[in-house]
Amino acid sequence: MTSIAETRESPALAVDTTAQRLADLAARQRRALAGGSAQAVARQAARGRLTARERLARLLDHRGPYAAGAAG
Repeated sequence: MTSIAETRESPALAVDTTAQRLADLAARQRRALAGGSAQAVARQAARGRLTARERLARLLDHRGPYAAGAAG
């Protein structure tokens, strides 16, 4: 039979695991914000197309009177 103390991770191991998970999360967020791979973006540009993020940026006027947080 194992005791509870034997099955718990050491604090140092837990910090490493947390740091690794945070690094993984940051990498995933960067990939998501990039809007696709560089090859996919280049392929869209070669076809004369905008990426979805580029189309949305042109569609949404962040400085207009209906922008989020605009006083009016």
